[in-house]
Amino acid sequence: MSSLPKRAFFNAQFTLTSAAIVTLLHNHEAPIITDIFVMEARYSYTFALR
Repeated sequence: MSSLPKRAFFNAQFTLTSAAIVTLLHNHEAPIITDIFVMEARYSYTFALR
């Protein structure tokens, strides 16, 4: 199978996660949640490249 659908789904998911991080950073109300999103994004990115 081609990995193109997986990459497309990952790109969409990463975009949504980035949008959520930006929103949380602008709110300045939940730094812990922001850190969790960042960690999750890094893990997802590393896992997707394998």
